[in-house]
Amino acid sequence: MTSHDASREPTGHLTTRCPACSAQLAYVPGTASMRCGSCGTEVTFTQGAASTGTGQAYDSWATQDAARVGGTSVTMRCEGCGAVTENDSMSTTCQFCASHLVALTGAPGMVAPDAVLPFAVTPAAAREKFRAWINHQFFGVKALKNINAEESLVGTYLPYWSVSATTESYFEGQRGVDHEEERSNGVKETVTHWYPRSGSVSGTYEDTFVPGKEVDLNLAVAIGGLKMKDFVAYRPEYLAGFSTARYDIDPANAVESAKSKIVNQIRGRVNSAIGGDHQKIENIQTAYSDVSFRLVLVPVWMATFVFGGKRWPILISGRTGSVYGKVPVNRFKMFVTTAAMFAVVVGGVLLAMKLFS
Repeated sequence: MTSHDASREPTGHLTTRCPACSAQLAYVPGTASMRCGSCGTEVTFTQGAASTGTGQAYDSWATQDAARVGGTSVTMRCEGCGAVTENDSMSTTCQFCASHLVALTGAPGMVAPDAVLPFAVTPAAAREKFRAWINHQFFGVKALKNINAEESLVGTYLPYWSVSATTESYFEGQRGVDHEEERSNGVKETVTHWYPRSGSVSGTYEDTFVPGKEVDLNLAVAIGGLKMKDFVAYRPEYLAGFSTARYDIDPANAVESAKSKIVNQIRGRVNSAIGGDHQKIENIQTAYSDVSFRLVLVPVWMATFVFGGKRWPILISGRTGSVYGKVPVNRFKMFVTTAAMFAVVVGGVLLAMKLFS
């Protein structure tokens, strides 16, 4: 096996043709290299840390670039057979020869990726995770054991937005303070006295992640726990051999989604500022400043199987190997199991009553 250093080559264009045999290169999960599937030649590249800044200023984008957002279709060339096609992905495979497609043109007005969370889970490991997860679905229908959806697992980078902002919030509310009071009958009870409170709180919220593409809400939640420190600077080499979806949620909508998350954190700050034993928030007015965003790519393995005329998507984190999804349930088995557990509980209660009666 030979090796080649691509660290000095430009990062804007991706070459996936093997320098030794001209076959296709693909990124090797967990490394900083691409490997030829034919001769085993490895091409290494420099892995850089993600930029320490917060990305592109939202106000600048809103006034200069927002109006230029158009179609997402780009011209792509196959490095295997030379076919040229139009596609709305950032990276994918050729429908004619299954080689990697390379973008020749950028989509006008589209934001370029700033960072990527590289794949760490190999295809073989993803298949093992999928099969183990299926085998542990106790209430799943029997047909699950015969599903071979893991063979159709597709490695995909999903677009996410990282949004940062500074806030200043004016609030009005009431502080509740508990007091122990004795009634005329001598009984003591806790009474809450309320006092008006107002003021302001400020905060800086960095890297609030929101999906850049419409995906199933449960799957979007499953990708949670992202931390910017785990990302590396974007290089197209990480995309070799994987498909990469383009975002269909623009920065404007992403910022609004991020604000809805930030609001919950602001309420926590306001409650702390109000103090006391209980808090009532009556009004919050928030001003946002220094809003910025950046586009990042998150790795997932995805598979879908069809059962009962319905599609069942399964997602495996390309970073941790955690599996998320739903499966068709054997309702009879669930009923029998639940009934048996109920019978055991009732039997235990009756036995206890008999022993202590």
